[in-house]
Amino acid sequence: MDQPKFDIQKVSGAPKADCVCQVFTHRLILADSQVATLVSVFFVKTDNHQDLPKLISEVFELSIQKIEEGAITEGMLAILSNAALKVVQFLEQEKVKASFAHTLFYKDAVYIARHGEGVKLLVFEPESSQEIKFQKGSGRVKDMQLFLIATEKFLSIFDTAPLKSLEAIDLEDIIDGLATDISAEEDQSEIAAAFILAISQKSGSGEEQFLPNKSQGDKDEDLSQREGIEARESVQNEAGLSPAGDNIETKSILKTFMSKVGFALGKTLIHLKKLKRGDIKAILSLRRNIALLAIVFLIILAASGAVTIRNKFQSKKSAQFNNYLTLASQKLDEGNAIEELNRSKARENFIEADKQIKLALSIFPKDDPAQKLSSEITSKLKETEQQNQLSFTAIGEFSETVNSVNISKNTLNLLTENAVVKMNLDNKSKDTKDAGENLKLGTFFANDAYFYSDPNLFKIDTASGTKKELFKKSGVQDLEFFIGNLYLLTKEGIAKFVPVENGFVESAGYLSGEFSAVGSSRFAIDGSIWVTKEDQILNFLQAKPQSFQISGLTFPLGEFGQIYTSSGIDSLYVIDKANSALLVISKEGVYLKAYQSPEFAKASDLVVDSQEKKLYIAVGNKILEADL
Repeated sequence: MDQPKFDIQKVSGAPKADCVCQVFTHRLILADSQVATLVSVFFVKTDNHQDLPKLISEVFELSIQKIEEGAITEGMLAILSNAALKVVQFLEQEKVKASFAHTLFYKDAVYIARHGEGVKLLVFEPESSQEIKFQKGSGRVKDMQLFLIATEKFLSIFDTAPLKSLEAIDLEDIIDGLATDISAEEDQSEIAAAFILAISQKSGSGEEQFLPNKSQGDKDEDLSQREGIEARESVQNEAGLSPAGDNIETKSILKTFMSKVGFALGKTLIHLKKLKRGDIKAILSLRRNIALLAIVFLIILAASGAVTIRNKFQSKKSAQFNNYLTLASQKLDEGNAIEELNRSKARENFIEADKQIKLALSIFPKDDPAQKLSSEITSKLKETEQQNQLSFTAIGEFSETVNSVNISKNTLNLLTENAVVKMNLDNKSKDTKDAGENLKLGTFFANDAYFYSDPNLFKIDTASGTKKELFKKSGVQDLEFFIGNLYLLTKEGIAKFVPVENGFVESAGYLSGEFSAVGSSRFAIDGSIWVTKEDQILNFLQAKPQSFQISGLTFPLGEFGQIYTSSGIDSLYVIDKANSALLVISKEGVYLKAYQSPEFAKASDLVVDSQEKKLYIAVGNKILEADL
């Protein structure tokens, strides 16, 4: 099996002060530049710690760090086991007892490391299942294999029997049902689970992967869908695009040529009669007419072949069109059915319907039924669109303009025009270190701040205030640190600098010349690199461009500027300055919601906390905060 794709769904209950269960997923870039997916479930119950959610987040970040630092030559199981051991040692130091399970999906295999008995791992295949009881191990991942990592309390309220029939499984429906069941529990703190469904890259057709997402028992609904298909096929035939229309054209062409052939045959027979009388002139005419007949037959064959090919091509286009049109109609109907019960999921169906109808219109742009269906879908997208007004509060004011903002746990790291500032979010205290003048951009890594004053890049130790010049680079528009490497955005592309003794050295030809940035372009890194350019977001993975389109929009975009994401959150946050808005977009390209505020048009940078509950922006000489 080639490297599979994964449908990952997670669920967890409300925590208590002394008990927390959390589920984490993260896409890692390993030392061999390959991508791996880490899914972990933690169960912690103790009276020895005041902030358990924060502790578990730190533990997961430690796991990520140890895996990414591991040498591939040691083997993935050894790397994952070492990461789990470091987690256990850390928890012992904190005097916290916990159970957890790590599953690392790499290439076509899964690697497992468990600790404690509070988190179980079950594997389901068609008509069979088993519980994994060993503490560490590995195995091949099979197509349509389902992994369930769950706490004992979760398994006590969830019936796993239906999971053995994987052909009809719909993880999103399961999660929707679980949300209701969990909300009915008084104590939800011991409930958590992650579902991971492996899907072969070769499954299905085309680029999209489709899983069954509805019951097959609703015969009335299925019947209406078949009627819709028949109706649209009928409309398409009336438009003259069916093979029948081309058959008429073929008959007309053949009739014309056959009349000419009949005329040539008549002349040939006359000359044959003359030939019996020994007429030499008739012999010469006969040769000419035979040549003419041969040419006519060749023309007929060529015309028939061309019409046949055209018929097949039009038939294929019609079949594709009808398929897209039917899928769009089905998704619209599914969204309408659940709109009042689950507005968010209904919108997901409307967005999928919008994708399919656009594919249909790319084949036949002037088809009336398709245009009408497109209007209905657009109307539904507007009805379910989330646009919220944000109210900001100033939490910090400075004597100079704030140019860059970075967040680390409960601390905002800021860069003003001449200083580096650490601001404690709990008590709003500030620790300021003078760093020079005309500072434009900044980023932070460990205890060091890196800042840019064209064309120089400096490093300053935020503890001691020691400042060091690193190198020169002109025209830098943004900079980010990721896994120890420094990335600079310029108009020519992205430059990557790797650490060496006493400084950094540029990696030759990283993303130079792959694209050209504009003046408002900014970027963010979470393993992938996300770059804003005009009204687009460009995506790069391992220095290669990836396909990324924003779907579900019902309004024209302005010009994108500042963008924020991290490996620990699921969405992209991008500022549209022309519309003074903040758009929230999934990493699959689905537009989720928008926030409006006049402050966005003036913002120089933004960050979002790890829970995606708080937003911080830099506006002039102030730091503003809002609840999301």
